[in-house]
Amino acid sequence: MPLMVKRGTAEFRIFIGHFTARDGYPRSVAASDLFEFDLVSAGGALRITDVAWTKIQFHLSEFQPAKSVRLIGDPPSAIRVLAFGGTEVAPGLLAKIEELAGTSLQLIPRGGLNPRPT
Repeated sequence: MPLMVKRGTAEFRIFIGHFTARDGYPRSVAASDLFEFDLVSAGGALRITDVAWTKIQFHLSEFQPAKSVRLIGDPPSAIRVLAFGGTEVAPGLLAKIEELAGTSLQLIPRGGLNPRPT
């Protein structure tokens, strides 16, 4: 269960603990636990400085939490995130990423890497 933390106007989800198998030993994260989504600029190409990009990677990696964060396209038009547990981004975290990116972003879910049958 995530712990909600507020810093100023930003709100973050922090996950504490680790995944355990039925036998009580830690297990690795399965592909079905990973979800991919894009954060796409509403105004076309992203213009992110190196310093801002480092901060964006940190915030998404730590507070989403994400396994990987990368720019897509040349020039970059989206931020692709491979995240644990789902495709939702806390409003405060999204606001911080938009502030660093200098543009509003739209979340486009790409789904799970190994979707479970419904």
